Amino acid sequence: MWPECSVGQFGQLATLVSGTRVTSSLKIEYPGGKIQHFRHLLFFAFHRSQKAAEAARYICYLYGKGVIGERAAQKWFEKFKNGDLDLEDTPRSGRPSEFDEEHLKTPLKERWSPNNQ
Repeated sequence: MWPECSVGQFGQLATLVSGTRVTSSLKIEYPGGKIQHFRHLLFFAFHRSQKAAEAARYICYLYGKGVIGERAAQKWFEKFKNGDLDLEDTPRSGRPSEFDEEHLKTPLKERWSPNNQ
């Protein structure tokens, strides 16, 4: 079926996911989003004592090339191994993901108002 990965225990994962490989024409709703769904699959594979790289390759086999990288799977497996079982992203430092455009416009409006000319 898939030469790079021994399906063995992952056969049950395939059955749980959809029973067959997911094609691009198939529209699937993912409660919580697609990324969250893949993290659940990694969590399942972790508890089945699979290797992270094997889990990533099999998820890519089921859902399409490049949907998750081996390094990302290894990162999540490391979190699980350290006892962090939270599947949500942790807050990171750096630039905020959302930008308040009004916050930027306010100083511009004040600077270019008719009263300041």
